[in-house]
Amino acid sequence: MKHTSNIDFFAVLKSAFFPSERNFPLYTDSLSNKEKIEFLESIQLLSLDEKKRIIIKLFNRIQNNQTKNEFNIDKEIEKETSYLILLLKSIPFTKQEDADYYWNNRYDYSKKEQSGKVLIEVAAAHPLIKGKPKPEFKERLLQTIELYNYEKAKGNSPIIYIPGSLHYIEDKETGEKIVDSKTLSEAGKKFLIKKGIPKESIFAYMSNLRYKGTDGVYNSADECYVATQIAKRFHCQRIISITSPVTTYRKALIYNEFGYNPEIYSVGTEELNHNYIGELFWSLYITYMNDQDWQSGFLAFLTRLERDIDYPHTLGENLNRILNIINNGKNTSIPQNVKDQRKKWMNLYITANQNLKNADTTNTNVLIDLIRVKEKSEFEIKRIKSILNSNLKENPDTKVVILYNLSDNIEDIIELSNQYPSIILEPKGEITNVVDTYQNQNRHFRKFYAMYPSSIAMKRTIEYIKDGVIPIVSSLPDENANYIEQISSLFEEVLEPAISPPTNSDNDSR
Repeated sequence: MKHTSNIDFFAVLKSAFFPSERNFPLYTDSLSNKEKIEFLESIQLLSLDEKKRIIIKLFNRIQNNQTKNEFNIDKEIEKETSYLILLLKSIPFTKQEDADYYWNNRYDYSKKEQSGKVLIEVAAAHPLIKGKPKPEFKERLLQTIELYNYEKAKGNSPIIYIPGSLHYIEDKETGEKIVDSKTLSEAGKKFLIKKGIPKESIFAYMSNLRYKGTDGVYNSADECYVATQIAKRFHCQRIISITSPVTTYRKALIYNEFGYNPEIYSVGTEELNHNYIGELFWSLYITYMNDQDWQSGFLAFLTRLERDIDYPHTLGENLNRILNIINNGKNTSIPQNVKDQRKKWMNLYITANQNLKNADTTNTNVLIDLIRVKEKSEFEIKRIKSILNSNLKENPDTKVVILYNLSDNIEDIIELSNQYPSIILEPKGEITNVVDTYQNQNRHFRKFYAMYPSSIAMKRTIEYIKDGVIPIVSSLPDENANYIEQISSLFEEVLEPAISPPTNSDNDSR
């Protein structure tokens, strides 16, 4: 990880000033929505130098008052603290090493608490199907049940949090609104109770209300925030997050921001609610370089406008003002060179997706690229069995080729292959060799699965997309996973910063 003696003052200030735990002051919680809107509107047209002057003035005043009155910070200082944070969040990191510095500080703090009671957070996926979880959400809930029982068997007392308020999506072409009939939280809770999880172990919609009030839970940061508050309330020092393989890195960052280093499980399905390139060049980029908590800036407003059917109504006369803040936020948060790279990578993604559609469906062979995770072998075996059973059910003649590293212990997989004659074990080389194996016309693979440690899953998948392949990814948490290191490395490889300094441009269309 890069460290530099030329760290920007604002990178240092962000790292030092933002509290590691949302105890006090609570970020911008002391401001009403109206006050946030008015302040964000007032600073939209300020120059960088003007913002810096205000930040320094506010910072000095807060520091002086905190020194004088350390244990009784008055309401005015709380508000000034919130204004300072909004100003800091309006200035993106201009250099990646500044963001690296910030996030390494968050990681160093969050990795300290990793034992004891456990909270399992299962990220909900929208939309529901007739009020019930869709396949992607259902797979995560089934993983939750497995982990709940696994933790119970180890003598722990796990609790479960299912996030998600009442969602809708508007079709941008037709204008049709797809509206859930119940909250994602309650749909997931009902599913788990039917499967035998005691309801007293499940926290759902009432926790959304308790910690997010009428704002609701409408993005990854909301999910992580509520989960960390439940964890603190019940003295859970470990948090397990079950999410999409596409959002693994973003969830890791936001949990670090709120003081926890999560154990992340991702469950892949053939149809995902996100795509890797959109995630990398939008949500992940903004989180890493600008808006670390999605609770106060334009992303907090944007995600609610896109997903909360009551939000435009409740905003009333402030709606146009918020739309103006959002549009300005889009301009200032994504530099042009990043947008240009996104276009290039979207073309690669489209090609890889087309390759997937063009796969020879008359052949049923399956490829699994396996990178083993220490002490997670039983989960790996269960996932391999699931792939085997689902594909053999479709066609009993299916051959399943498992690629493994020569350095890995595969005795349990050899034992599994004795039970399933359809398994073929093959050692592998680099990624290009894996792609060559998958694309070999003589083998006729119809599906390509990848099972990886969570910290490398997205980075490796992006490399596959570059080679024209999109695997069905699932991941397991690896010991002492450093997501910051992987994200920093991914940005260095993929963004290829322009020689000229970044410039602002028109709104990102995503």
